Amino acid sequence: MDATVNVPACTLVFPGGLPRRPDGEDGLCRGLVSRPLIGNPGDAGSVTSQTLLALGADLRVLLGADSHSGLELGARLQIYEDINVGMRRPYMPACGFISPCWDPYSASVYAIVGRAIVRISSDDVATVLAGDPNDYPVPGGADGEPVDGLGLAARFKSPVCLASDGTGSLYVGDQEDIRRVQLPPPHQAAGQPGEALVTTLLGGRARDAVLGSLAFDAVSNSLFYNMPCYGDLQRLPLGEPNAEPVTIVTNPPYYCAGDGVAVDGGGKLYAALHSGRREEVRGAEQNATTVWRFEEGDAVKTEVAKLQGRWNALAVLPNGYLALLDRNDETLLQLLDLGLQPPRLLAAPLPQAARSLAAPHRSLPGDFGMLLDRQPDDTTDITLEVGGITFHGHRLILSSRCDFFSVDKGFDFSSTKCISLPDMDPIIFKLAFRFMYTGIAEIPVEQARAVAELADRLLLPELGLLAQEVVMAGVAASNVVGLLLWAEAMDGHSPAFTELLARLKAWYVEHYKEVHEEVPNVVEQLAAASPKLVAELTAGCLMRAERPRYLH
Repeated sequence: MDATVNVPACTLVFPGGLPRRPDGEDGLCRGLVSRPLIGNPGDAGSVTSQTLLALGADLRVLLGADSHSGLELGARLQIYEDINVGMRRPYMPACGFISPCWDPYSASVYAIVGRAIVRISSDDVATVLAGDPNDYPVPGGADGEPVDGLGLAARFKSPVCLASDGTGSLYVGDQEDIRRVQLPPPHQAAGQPGEALVTTLLGGRARDAVLGSLAFDAVSNSLFYNMPCYGDLQRLPLGEPNAEPVTIVTNPPYYCAGDGVAVDGGGKLYAALHSGRREEVRGAEQNATTVWRFEEGDAVKTEVAKLQGRWNALAVLPNGYLALLDRNDETLLQLLDLGLQPPRLLAAPLPQAARSLAAPHRSLPGDFGMLLDRQPDDTTDITLEVGGITFHGHRLILSSRCDFFSVDKGFDFSSTKCISLPDMDPIIFKLAFRFMYTGIAEIPVEQARAVAELADRLLLPELGLLAQEVVMAGVAASNVVGLLLWAEAMDGHSPAFTELLARLKAWYVEHYKEVHEEVPNVVEQLAAASPKLVAELTAGCLMRAERPRYLH
């Protein structure tokens, strides 16, 4: 209990600070979102929830957010690209997720990624809904030019916040503008990018100040938004032609910044403002946050006063706690027990359209994964002994999905009920075995090389490519020498590693200085193991050094 808060409160700190990505993404929290998980689409009582934290370029599961038994940071959500091929590739955004929100209309999570809006379906497939996925803001760079239009043809300036009305529209705080994204019908939402329509709902009305956050209130059919630089909080009525914003709070004394607006399941609006650069603020109040509640008629009530720290980005968890996110240090969440109603989408049954889309276990990979998870049962007709571990399988699936077990390759299932593979690692084989059934593989970086080798042996080229992508994602100056020598050795046995070796060589040449700073005796190491490789890398470095440079 914080004595200055007068409500049950706690601060959740993750040991070691916020996780950071190898690609340099800062790992800071840019929002959280809760989504329903449907066990049985026809049974509303089987609805549970999952809360996700946007930590840099990852979405991490927040365990315990639907109960009062404690919170824990869980695993990274594995998200896949939306590609029409026989395998699923991990989705690796160019920059971090910002302001994720749940939309019951399409049964999906949406988030800002750079200057694009990305949809994450209930089976964790990412699709670019609108904007340019290859364009993202850089520090000190120019803002983009806003363009209304369909899907990928639309352009955003510098989107920072996102909200859903639950009936087919998203609203984007795009610097000082509010943009509306009209979603395609639910039966198309999982399909084609380019179907969403982006229009400017309110342009240039924020006194040249960037919007901090958005929230939709179904009771008043309004958007609430704030402008942190001024502390203003405004309400924009929707559905009314030429509607003008209504200022609820403007330039409040002693408060000049805020970055959080949220609505609970009962339709009550909460906003956070914190003291900042004003000269009038002194002492303990100089770094304090106030949480206000807004009631019918835009009446304002102080819910929490003098909460120490600069807390932003409000959200209501499924357990009814009000969560404030700190984006600037290791302290991640401030939780306030204000007795709030959980978000409405979690407290009530979903519409039929949303229920039909929110059941990822009805996908083909999900069904085959469930078939595999309930083994052994009477459907299996073959066992595989791998390193002392027994795997129960189905002849038809294995021979159809994996050429290693196909008749064309000389493998005869009919003569045996048990296959022994004693020289394979059962841990790595288990991952490959699941890939044969589902086409999905979650490959830890430390196992990527072993998976690539086994995939080559089992004649699973798609799995091999996935593993090689994980290898490349984990390349660093400290490990590139070992990876080069390994890839060269594998390339001598199989052409499946030729492209990977070329990519590793290119990485080495591009990061030559970093490698030599990290590993001063790198040339000696390579020369001792592979003089041919040293010669090729040296030639590549010389060619790069001689490449002409042009002034722009």
